[in-house]
Amino acid sequence: MPNPTVLDTSGVTFCYANGPSMAFADVALAPGEQALLLGSSGTGKSTFLNLVAGLESPHSGSIAVNGVQIGTLRGAARDRFRGRSIGMVFQVFNLLQGFSALENILLALRFSGLPRSEHRERAQSLLTKLGVERVDALVDRLSVGQQQRVAVARAVAARPTLVLADEPTASLDPVNRDAALTLLQETCRASGAALLCASHDPEVARRFTTCIAAARQGNSQ
Repeated sequence: MPNPTVLDTSGVTFCYANGPSMAFADVALAPGEQALLLGSSGTGKSTFLNLVAGLESPHSGSIAVNGVQIGTLRGAARDRFRGRSIGMVFQVFNLLQGFSALENILLALRFSGLPRSEHRERAQSLLTKLGVERVDALVDRLSVGQQQRVAVARAVAARPTLVLADEPTASLDPVNRDAALTLLQETCRASGAALLCASHDPEVARRFTTCIAAARQGNSQ
């Protein structure tokens, strides 16, 4: 019987170095479910996503992805688990400059656990479906909208069960914001991935039926 939740967090807290501590709301996401972490700047949204991804370690509490306590994984084991189970869309995209759109996806697929023989076909298919017209162009020569599409393609390339998106529309105007959200949400639905998005924008909240306050108490830096 499959695990009923993709993400399950409980009692998660985080202490900043020489700063305050944060206590976060519990989050549970089923396969394909989409939720928004809503809060103003400084309410710990990015910190929480980093904790879920295993990029930071909590002071207390539990974080389970696909039933695996990510805090119990160390080093390369955590990296492999993240590469296969979690996709990430960053506010500034974090695409590898000096590499093409196709190469960015191929590099992400190295950690996917998918057969190497399938990587190129998978990358090209995703970029085509998402409307990336110049797959061999260096990403820094693509428009912001095209870079956004490459970032979404990279996030779902490894067929993760969970996608995390940190303020993915913060630098976009309203028209492009709506287009980017549609792209992200529909791509996650098509792949069956759960989506946890973080934003400070009340307009973004209209696109989600589930909204969660970023932190229950305390202040962040």
